[in-house]
Amino acid sequence: MTIYIKRITPVPDKGIAWVTLLLRGADAEQVQKEKYPLLLMQLPELSLQIGEIDEACAERIADASGVCRAYVKGLTSLSYGDQSVRGLTYKLVQKGCSKMHAELAVQMLAQAGYLREDSAALREAERSVAKHRSRRRVEYDLQAKGYDARGAEVQCYLDEVDFDEICLIALRQQCRHGMPEGEARKKLYQKMLAQGFTSGQLKEAFAALDGQEM
Repeated sequence: MTIYIKRITPVPDKGIAWVTLLLRGADAEQVQKEKYPLLLMQLPELSLQIGEIDEACAERIADASGVCRAYVKGLTSLSYGDQSVRGLTYKLVQKGCSKMHAELAVQMLAQAGYLREDSAALREAERSVAKHRSRRRVEYDLQAKGYDARGAEVQCYLDEVDFDEICLIALRQQCRHGMPEGEARKKLYQKMLAQGFTSGQLKEAFAALDGQEM
């Protein structure tokens, strides 16, 4: 089989180029055409030229195209909101990209400045706190989404949050129709304990609301 690069068509507004290959078999009439999208930033490394190429070059084009497709899918995903490295890689694999292509694409997106994990983790923590969640729940949610909950920016922010006050607000929301008594009170206490609030925070919050008219 003989392989040729027939055409390289840049599409600058999309940041890609289409590479058209012709594959000719032993029979002159056996001609197959294949088109591969490549990122413009990938072209210099590949050093492609119109004309005949070997199978190794064709494989490099196909491999680079897989990374390109993952990159474009990742960019589209990021346009809908922040993602962690782990979360975006997983999402790309779920969309049909190979793990290797997904990892390379995510690395390229990070290098290009599209994926800023530290600041994204901080914004995610802020959103979680705004929902009146405990510190343990905030950190758990970050980890579940692939972020480093122990990162310096996140921890500095969480250190400044008054989670005692957060606990009181959360309890007040649970007691909009009055403070429960007896078994219902015990169940509410256990429920909020399971949500990550400490026993000390809950005792203070319950005591504060007991002293107020609901």
